[in-house]
Amino acid sequence: MPEKPGSQRPEGSISELPTLKPPPPNPFERKGEGFALSKVSVGKYEFISPEPGRSTANQDALWENADRDGTAVTVFVGDGIGGYAGGEIASSTVRSTIARENKKFEAIQQKRNRGEGVGPGLQAEMKAMRAVLATANEDLELARHMHAEDSPALKGMGTMGTLVRMVKMKDGRSEAVIGHYGDTRAMVLYPDGHLETVTLDAHPEFLRIKNTHGEEAALHVQSVLDRLDTHREFQHLLECSFEEGKWPENAPVTKEDIAFVEQVLGNVHVHAYFEYRNFSHKAFAREDKRRTRRFEEPDIRHVLIPAGGKLILTSDGIHDNLTTQEMEAILADGDGVFVDPMLMMYAAQGKTPAERLSEAAKARALFHAYSPRSKGPDDLTAVVVEIPER
Repeated sequence: MPEKPGSQRPEGSISELPTLKPPPPNPFERKGEGFALSKVSVGKYEFISPEPGRSTANQDALWENADRDGTAVTVFVGDGIGGYAGGEIASSTVRSTIARENKKFEAIQQKRNRGEGVGPGLQAEMKAMRAVLATANEDLELARHMHAEDSPALKGMGTMGTLVRMVKMKDGRSEAVIGHYGDTRAMVLYPDGHLETVTLDAHPEFLRIKNTHGEEAALHVQSVLDRLDTHREFQHLLECSFEEGKWPENAPVTKEDIAFVEQVLGNVHVHAYFEYRNFSHKAFAREDKRRTRRFEEPDIRHVLIPAGGKLILTSDGIHDNLTTQEMEAILADGDGVFVDPMLMMYAAQGKTPAERLSEAAKARALFHAYSPRSKGPDDLTAVVVEIPER
């Protein structure tokens, strides 16, 4: 990856970036049927943290499997909780459980394909999703107990994750059941280029809004903040919203969006949110994540994916380093409003949509001064499931 002129890597903290291996044959493309999938899982940067016990292993976990007939796919993206030893063990434990329990989803789809009754929509998949994640939680608890006997530091290991079961229905529609916990994400890219996040991060501010105003309100606040770089940008737009004719023509959000966030979250809490993302507040972040390392109460959602759209799964190393409009521009393979051409240059090094997202996030993470949004080196995992036009 070329160096950005005038930028330097923190000495002794980041090793050379790993070289991406050529993508394996795509099991999702069979005679033009089913789904197409592109993915990339990049190992952790060799970031030497001053915190004792910080693991440098890749704490992301990725597993995907297409049914033999190409009518369904299961994808899991996990991310071990940083700051605790054993995050890679926790995420790989859940991945192994899901790989083993995927037979529950396959059995449902086989019955559906044979015309046997499995209930309306994806209700059977939603029930199976709860069962699979409950088993994953049990296995994680067992692994935590077993490893802690030899290494007490592993007692606090945990992971977050997003599990998706996507089914191509007989009428041609693509529907997905999404089980989610933590701050990995699932997003839908609509054919018009609009990217919508459909999972809610386990952030204390968002959870507070969810409990007070409902999940849709929390998701809307999250989506607005995802399009901003800093609290200063929010503050500027908030001030503009009070003066007629002062609203910037190419603002990444609307005046109504800013007013809504101010109403349900407030300027002070917006400032806290952006500070929460910063390096200096990782200890605060870990304390909140301490309560999110289990899959006991996952969020289960049913989502319709339009023909020609895409389902995007990412770990926070991707979406915390990129704004939503940057991701939209990268996935569209073109320039976009508020998208720095230098970032697009890095993204262009990737061959698949998932690789382009990963290359851009790596550049943003590497050059701390490149953008105030940079959260620094982290594991990166991106999965892009493309939905056929017909």
